[in-house]
Amino acid sequence: MSKPTIILATSNGVGMGHLARASAVALALKPVANPIIVSMAGGIAEIPSFMGIRCEYIPGRDRLWMSREKWDAYLRDRLLALVDETDAKVLSFDGVVPYPGVIAARNANPQLKLVWVRRGLWQKKPQRFILGLQAKMMDAIVEPGDIARAYDFGPTAKRKDSVLTAPVSLFRKEDALSREDARKALGLDQNRPVALVQLGTGDSDVNHKMTAALEGLLGWKDLQVILTKAPIDKDGNSLAPEGLDIKVARYFPLAKVLHAFDAGICATGYNGVHELLPAQVPTVFVSNIRGTDDQEARALAQDHINRGLRHVANLGLRRVALVYRFLNPHIVVQVTKQEPPVFGDSTDSAELHKLIKSASRFEHLITGASPAYVAKRKEIAKTAYGDLVEIIKK
Repeated sequence: MSKPTIILATSNGVGMGHLARASAVALALKPVANPIIVSMAGGIAEIPSFMGIRCEYIPGRDRLWMSREKWDAYLRDRLLALVDETDAKVLSFDGVVPYPGVIAARNANPQLKLVWVRRGLWQKKPQRFILGLQAKMMDAIVEPGDIARAYDFGPTAKRKDSVLTAPVSLFRKEDALSREDARKALGLDQNRPVALVQLGTGDSDVNHKMTAALEGLLGWKDLQVILTKAPIDKDGNSLAPEGLDIKVARYFPLAKVLHAFDAGICATGYNGVHELLPAQVPTVFVSNIRGTDDQEARALAQDHINRGLRHVANLGLRRVALVYRFLNPHIVVQVTKQEPPVFGDSTDSAELHKLIKSASRFEHLITGASPAYVAKRKEIAKTAYGDLVEIIKK
């Protein structure tokens, strides 16, 4: 009997949480199913070459490649086309708000089962008011376990509509590289200390936390500092002080090389906590308040857990008084060139990153796509963009 195909879709949230969870689930599914990951997050570029899982990037509505109404229909049609191409039986969505296009795809194909992967520890944001309506649209809801679940007093905490699982993490002790091999993989000196800093950049408070964290490392002799993204603000200005040996690492999944680090400074997001804790990396956790994730509740849990787990620390930084986007935390960072879309099925991470970040429209195809699927995708793009689709570039 052939394995069923399951499509794991994720939103483009704050950080890599949604995509990392989908990747962990996909790895767990491989023995019994054929998982395919589709995501609006640029980090999807890392997955095909490192994990051997078929993927498609779908540009999010924040790219402004089309109107909101067209994007909802575009997402629906992209998902339905992929379902037809792969004969998928299940569509899973990991994100705070299931997009109308996701719901529409399920409604257009009654045989397709829709599963919502709904993380707990929500802040009390406006999204909570439509939880009941969203839940009724699902065939099933799965809540990934959280080490801080006892501190969850948010809008999902008392709901009885989900199945609770163990924590979902890409860190697996049996697969993690040794300290020596992990440092080799990252190109690090074997004999000097190494610190991992995962705080992100963007809003001014996040940038200030990044700078403060890096300045706090200045006194550590011979230290090597690993960041997962360049420490610059939106204008290209450096957030790092002089005097640090900083390297930006793109290794994915980072969970595999966590034994390379002597210490970490990390946001108290789902991903970081559920990778660094089991990897036993001494870590300072710093709360961010963007998005829906209640990182301060998780930080409070870490503070209590720390009494028994001395390899974890919590850095209590005061909130900065800013006005945050309630419904859409994304930032538009580029203007799209009005040119025909570029079609491609690359699995090379560097090439995919370049295509995804480009100002040109990029239409990503799963590997091994049939001619019928390519033709259907051209039709979908033409409907979304207008009469610009004339060429396919591989």
